[in-house]
Amino acid sequence: MRAWSQVPNTQCHLGFMDDDLCTLLGMKTYCGDHNYPKYKTYDKVPERQAQMVALHCRKPAGQTYYKGQQSQPNDWDDLPIKAYVRSLLLLLLMSNLLLCKHVASQPFCPNGASCRVSLRELFDRAIIVSHYIHSLSSEMFQEFDAQYSQGPGFFTQAISMCHTASISTPAGKEQAQQIHQKDFVILVIHLLRSWTEPLNHLITETSRLPKDPHALRAKAVEIQQQNQRLLEGLDKIGKLVDPEITDNGDYAVWLGLPALQSNDVESLLFAFHNMFRCLRRDTHKVDNYLKFLKCQIAYDGSC
Repeated sequence: MRAWSQVPNTQCHLGFMDDDLCTLLGMKTYCGDHNYPKYKTYDKVPERQAQMVALHCRKPAGQTYYKGQQSQPNDWDDLPIKAYVRSLLLLLLMSNLLLCKHVASQPFCPNGASCRVSLRELFDRAIIVSHYIHSLSSEMFQEFDAQYSQGPGFFTQAISMCHTASISTPAGKEQAQQIHQKDFVILVIHLLRSWTEPLNHLITETSRLPKDPHALRAKAVEIQQQNQRLLEGLDKIGKLVDPEITDNGDYAVWLGLPALQSNDVESLLFAFHNMFRCLRRDTHKVDNYLKFLKCQIAYDGSC
């Protein structure tokens, strides 16, 4: 047996649970496709929480350990309590999503203009909303493909350039660090604002889709509402970062309405697929950028 405290240099995964929940539980996380991970130490993990979520810690060499025991790389499928553990994980995941939705519905500043919320707290709220938006857009993209794909590779030919490609965005942390904080906040605002018109038409034109698009439309409505809330929150953040930051500017031009109104079913499906794909991509960018800005602005780059 290998004690928990003796497992060095590991990266923690929670199966299909997200990094924000890891952070809420005080665990060190490996952020997967996030560009700017934050880390917590293992000694902050309470015993009960560590047991409940069945931490899956993998050494770089490929050996896999669970708390208090050594196991084989594919031991997840061999655990006798795997059904119980997965049920707990699913319960925690659903609780986290409900928490995100509840927090995302709260105003950034309850008292309006007289609000005295700190910059750190404003960033915390903005990140919760942005992560919620990205989760919804990912679900919408996956549900659309599952419902309308006519086979493997069907949507491959649908991929085309996103309308926001005209907005120059950093490809990694090093490039992001070269952008002035004021300009970076403006960039995020422009990226979000560039989706205002497309989201409005997306909601309207989903009625043209075959089968039952009700669930997709409901998610699109929720994303539109949360996108507006996030813009309002960024307006407050911008005023604290630099009073000269405004919501005015040149946003990416969207010319995709004719494609969403096509009478050809295949062309219509391709247009929606590409729009959902681009939305997922851009919401992921916004989520990462806000986490980076929080670190750089609210914590002076010390995180």
